[in-house]
Amino acid sequence: MVQLINQTITVVTDDGRNMTGKLVVFDKHMNVVMCDVKETRMISKKSGELAQRTLGLILLRGEHVVSLSCAEKRPKVLAGTTGSGIATKKTVLKRDREAE
Repeated sequence: MVQLINQTITVVTDDGRNMTGKLVVFDKHMNVVMCDVKETRMISKKSGELAQRTLGLILLRGEHVVSLSCAEKRPKVLAGTTGSGIATKKTVLKRDREAE
C-alpha cells in the first residue's frame, strides 16, 4: 500500500459512499488521510440518482473502510530500475545456494 501514497484512490465505506482523492497517509488500522476528496453517494436506488460533493482533506476511520482501489493507471517500471517498491537485486537465499 506504500506504493499508493500520492496516488488517486477510491475508498468504499460501509454505508455505501465512494471517496475519491489522493492518499496522503495510512496506518495499521487502515485509517486513511486523503486530500482533494470528492464524495459520491446514491440518493435513490430506484432511479440510480447520484449526489456528489467536494470534501477536501479528510481522515477516514479504518473501521468504516470496506475496500480501497487505485483510481488511476500507474506507469510501468522497468525491471532493474528503482522506484515504486520494486526490487533491484535478486536475493539468493541460503537454501537456494545449497541446491545449486
